[in-house]
Amino acid sequence: NVAAFAESNPHTTNGSFQLNPDTLEPTYELTMGVPGRSYAMAVAERLGLPEKIMEESRDLMEPQHLRFEDWLNELQGERHQLQSGLEDTQRAKAEAESLRDQLNEQVEYLVGHRDDILGAARQEIMSKFDQVRGKLQTAEASLSWATPTPNNPPEQIERIERIRRDLAAQELEDLPALAPTRLRAEPRPIAVGDTVFVRGLNLRGAVTDLPSQGGDAEIAIGNVRINVDLNRLNRVDQEPADEPQEEAVKIVVGPPVESMEIDVRGLRAAESIDRLETFLDQATRDGLIKIRVIHGRGTGALRQALREHLDHHPLVENFGAEPRERGGNGATWVDLR
Repeated sequence: NVAAFAESNPHTTNGSFQLNPDTLEPTYELTMGVPGRSYAMAVAERLGLPEKIMEESRDLMEPQHLRFEDWLNELQGERHQLQSGLEDTQRAKAEAESLRDQLNEQVEYLVGHRDDILGAARQEIMSKFDQVRGKLQTAEASLSWATPTPNNPPEQIERIERIRRDLAAQELEDLPALAPTRLRAEPRPIAVGDTVFVRGLNLRGAVTDLPSQGGDAEIAIGNVRINVDLNRLNRVDQEPADEPQEEAVKIVVGPPVESMEIDVRGLRAAESIDRLETFLDQATRDGLIKIRVIHGRGTGALRQALREHLDHHPLVENFGAEPRERGGNGATWVDLR
């Protein structure tokens, strides 16, 4: 036939036009290199040719022609699948290019606003650092009032003061170096019996079982066993056996305050100031935010001495005379930092 001749002749090639399989209308799509199938039987059946004539026509067709038609049908189906896959690939490529453009825009934004982003982060870090420094100054003020006792020897107080000075002397860039590194990557893989840290859960446990190839490891945390991805585990270094342990420091801070008021009426100015200092220390330690000092009216000398002492005090935020119904100038309210 013509298709076979075109395939066997080096000077010719096959070409075909397709029909819509549902409407049998031409698609006007030229396909080179593939012979076209015959639509004669499909068109005749669509036009209503009697079934008897259709059966006789099929009987007259050569078996080779029928096999050829089946082959063309399979080839056409595979071609449609390839075309559909190609369209999906092109669609995925377009989405990937769009995502790449978005990522490039984000990278350009980060590069262009690098100084602004770092400046905001630096400002936040400095704000946190100022808060810590304020608490350190408060602790320094409280420490300055500690009196050496048998339970509070001078060498322990001096040791705490030395630690405070060392911390205060650190520059902001050196702060990350103050945190001890407890986790260190090991060259050998994690094995059963290792103590590990589970990232994301902030838990520590022992490895009781490992998968043969990747996957989840079984971790014992107390009496509980959980399965965790190996990639989330870090081996925990053992503490050096010969590392000297520094003796803990014990500071006796005294009993808690029982009232937010202190009465110094009838006392001399020096003794009143000493008692007020002790009370301020205890109130700050116990978390009070407001206290009341009762000193009476008298000549006003005691009131003036106490208020001069409160002025610019590191633990005092503000102070003033009580309202008339609460004693007026006979008492002073104090807001603590």
